[in-house]
This record gives sequence, C-alpha cells and structure tokens, in this order.
Amino acid sequence: MRKVSVLVTLALTLVSGASRVVSLPAGQAWQDASDRGSELSRGEADGQVARVLKADAFPTVPHAKFGRSGRPVRGVNLGGWFILENWENPSIFLTDDLVNKDIPDEWTWMNSISDKSDAKQRLLAHYNSWITEADFQKMAEYGLNTVRLPVPHWAFNGSSSEPYLDSIQLPWISKAIGWARDYNLDMVLDLHTVPGSQNGYDNSGRAGAIAFQNDPMNAARAIDALVKMVQWYVNDPQWKGVIKAIEVVNEPKMGQGQIPRSFLEKFYRDSYTAIRKAIDPTKAPVIPTVLLSDAFVSQSSWDNFYSDANFWASGSYAIDTHHYEAFAPLNSYSYDQHIQIACSVGPSIGPTNKKRAVVVGEFSLGIDTRCVPYKPCKGVTMEQDVRTLNKDSQNLFARKFWEAQTSTFEQYGGGWIFWNWKGESTSAWSYKDAVKQGWIPSNLDERVFKPAAGEQSCVSSQPNVPLSFNTRQDG
Repeated sequence: MRKVSVLVTLALTLVSGASRVVSLPAGQAWQDASDRGSELSRGEADGQVARVLKADAFPTVPHAKFGRSGRPVRGVNLGGWFILENWENPSIFLTDDLVNKDIPDEWTWMNSISDKSDAKQRLLAHYNSWITEADFQKMAEYGLNTVRLPVPHWAFNGSSSEPYLDSIQLPWISKAIGWARDYNLDMVLDLHTVPGSQNGYDNSGRAGAIAFQNDPMNAARAIDALVKMVQWYVNDPQWKGVIKAIEVVNEPKMGQGQIPRSFLEKFYRDSYTAIRKAIDPTKAPVIPTVLLSDAFVSQSSWDNFYSDANFWASGSYAIDTHHYEAFAPLNSYSYDQHIQIACSVGPSIGPTNKKRAVVVGEFSLGIDTRCVPYKPCKGVTMEQDVRTLNKDSQNLFARKFWEAQTSTFEQYGGGWIFWNWKGESTSAWSYKDAVKQGWIPSNLDERVFKPAAGEQSCVSSQPNVPLSFNTRQDG
C-alpha cells in the first residue's frame, strides 16, 4: 500500500458563504481555509470559482446535460467489477480457503487472504473476466445508450490505513471507457466508495459503521479521486467525451448516527466546484454533468439547497435516485401492489425533474433479495435461479414490472440505469439474463402492456400481444 502523497485541490466554503480554492498537502485537514495563507488572494480565488460556476463558464464546449440530452437515459450498471459484493460475486467469497469464514465485504476479503500477491492475482483474474468487450457489444445491440461504472476511491488514492489494493483497477477502468467510446455508449463514472464508508453497506467497500464524516481527510481523498477522473478521463481527448456524468458519491445515508446533512451539503458543493474547476476547456470535448444522490430522502427536501442559481449552473448537475422493491416491507407485497408502487414513482419525481434532471440510477426486477446471505448460493447457476422464477405468472409479472418501472421513469424523469448488467445467481438483477429469459425486451421501444384509454395504471392488466419466455412452467 502507498500513502496518499498527492496535492488535493479543494473548493472550501468560507464562513461568509463564498468559496475559494486552495491546495492542501496530504494529511492537511479539510476545513475553512480563511485562517491559512494561500497563493491566491481571496478576491482572485473567489473570481476563479465564480467563473467555473456560471452556466456559460465553458462557452466553446458542449455540455452533456445528462438526463436532459433529448433522449431518455437507458443504461446498465457494471457493478461487482471493481468493488466486490458477496451476493453478486459469491464464488470469489466461497473459495476453499474462505468458505468457512464470514466475509461481508471487500475490506474483510482482503484481510482474510494473508498472501497479498495471491489476492492481487485473484482480483486481476476477476477484472479480466467479469466484464469484457463482448459485453459492451451486446449492450449496444440491446439498444442501451449508457453504462454506469462504479469505481472505488482506492483506485485513485490508496492509504496504508486500508487493506485494499490500490491502482490495480486503472487499466481496466481505461478499457471500460474505451469500450464505451467504441460502442457509442455514454458513461457515468460513479465514485461508489469513499474513505470511512458513506452508508455502512458492503457496496461502500466496508460494511458496518458510517465514518466518512469523522475524518476531514476522507472528504479530501474523495474529492482528489473526482478531480483525477476529470484530469484523466474528461480532459483527455482520446476518450472523445464519452464521460457524460461524474457521480460524486453513491448512496450516502443521512441522519442521526449517520452523515449530518450539513456535512453532505458541504461535500456536494465542494465536489461540484472541484470538478468544474478541474475541467480544461481546451482539451475536454464535453463538459460532464455532476451527478448527486438524493441520499434516500425526499426530492423536495433538496429544493432549498439547489435554489441558488448563482452557484448551481443550469443543466450542469442532475439527481440520482434509486428505486428498489426487494426490501422490507415491500418484499411482502403482492404483484399488483408492486406495480402500483412502480407507477407511483413517476409522479413523485416529476415535479423535481421539471427543476433539475432526475435519473433513476439503480433499480431491478427483484421483489426479494437473492444470495443474501451469500453462502447458500455456492455453486448455484443462473439457470437454476431462473427456474425458481419461471412460472407463467412470474414471467408475466417480471415483464409487466419492467414496463411499469421504465415507462414511468422515462415519462416523468430523465431515464434509468438497471442494476446490474450481470450476476452469478441473481437473474432478476441481471439485465443480460433477463433479456435472455424474455423479462426485458431486446427492443427497448417495445411495449406490450400499454394501458388502454381510461386505465388508471401506467400499464395494462394483460399484455396486448402474446408473449413467450425462454423457460416456463404452468402456474
């Protein structure tokens, strides 16, 4: 492991509410810089920040306007590639040397393998095989136009205080960006983890406590990763502007014992400023949209935060919301109730989408969890999992559920990004396998549950045309 040794450029908020840009050596606290010397005068720094925040800050370069580009976002997540999750990648957690251990996350996985060179070889083999160019080709064939690539903070700046293997992900991140470019797929670079964990989930790298807010260097390292994304992938013309959005952090949790709202709002403002300032308009073919999670709270609760039009340049940012119906209490609902909930999402995001673009960055066909816990999924194939869901009633529901969700996300929001492109034993969470089964159409404009005039639902009760599924049984 190497310690963070880079200069971290941050936009820091002064007591007065103005912003300035300073350079912080590694280890320096993330704090108000008004009491520190700086190479920029306050007036010079404020002027620089003000320029990058204006809507016309980059007059010669087109803005991506993710979620507002004139076509709906239709995408998939590439989860389980650079951040291990045991329910999605159970085989990696169930090798002979690990099968008797309880390993909730990549942090524990790394600590469970004493030979770090062995751990590195396992990770490299996984990176090389989990997603390949053939997957990107198939995504394009299915009519998708976007991929969201979850990346870990440790790919950009490692720390001796963490067990992760840093930077080894970078060659495959570059491959993914190149494949997206080659197959005309827009990419969202999603900072899926941050130091200390933003939600206590396995998808943050370490399950358990939420400690992102506890150490000022955590935010500094996160913003350093975001700036590097801009410098390496946005400002480099070889990628031809394929990066249409950068998400500053995935699924942060706010509340008592979690991330204070004031902390997250400050992090959002500082991340937004740092990303905008890092863009080089002489090199960047496209100005990416800054994507910000709604943090599991109501869309309207953010209205005041985004009301400052002098700070939030119109069309420069968008909101990421996630919609799942697989967790309690929704996992006990009937098929009809699930459809009703899916149809109701549109009107809930519609008012916000009129003010700022809202994209559903994660959703699935799952109405229960699979491989949670993960050990019972040892050796379970995707085909075996499909057979547990292939009764006629289940097949019809899956296709109807797909249409209810995507039609409402497109009608009322900026589009959708399915979780996930693939899995090992989780068919309702695997786009490629759902297409194979017939739950998702290979032609994304195809709708077979179109509601008739006067129907109150966003989908019809029965399909308008006969449907066939890859495997099925009566019931």
